[in-house]
Amino acid sequence: MKNFLSMIGNYLLYLAVMIVVILIYNVLVNPLLGWGQFGTGENIAVQMFLVLAATIGLSAIVYKIKYRVLKQTPESFWGIFGFSKISLGSFIYMIILGLAFTLLNAAVMKWLLLHNITSLNNFTESYYNSVSFTTLIVSSVITTALELIVFIGIMFNEAKKNVHIFWPILCIALIIAVIQAPGGIWRQLLGVALGLVYGFIYVRSSS
Repeated sequence: MKNFLSMIGNYLLYLAVMIVVILIYNVLVNPLLGWGQFGTGENIAVQMFLVLAATIGLSAIVYKIKYRVLKQTPESFWGIFGFSKISLGSFIYMIILGLAFTLLNAAVMKWLLLHNITSLNNFTESYYNSVSFTTLIVSSVITTALELIVFIGIMFNEAKKNVHIFWPILCIALIIAVIQAPGGIWRQLLGVALGLVYGFIYVRSSS
């Protein structure tokens, strides 16, 4: 029970960090840029990049404070991400699984858009029409990397200690689903699938 409470506590801690960053964006940054509240309006892809990058920076500070309060000596913050060389087999596995999920995501999105779901249509139109194609592609690649660092490198790696790996993977999938709320329930369901993909790729590759 203690291990599960520790896992939940770690997730709540870093979720709180992300929420604080989003609030700072909404209260301080948005009035200056005029893009709209986080997840809405213009330049949503760039909004996500800014929030994720700031979340990593603030998490580094919180990480140090946390272990100072606990009077423990942790590994370096950057060390918990688990960056390491991966095998050819793991690389191929990642590519195949990534392409499979991309095709699944595209097929589901096309099917849903054909059914004219208002919340999804509005979010998709705002997301893809608010930035240039080049910015969208570059930011998507970088944002995906930052997502992996935040959700897997920080949240997941801090929470998975001393519990069966299934539970922290399930929790991270649910967290990603919550973050997808601006896109509606269908985006959230895809978020669950994405979280499971992230988790199992990490477990398979250990990197």
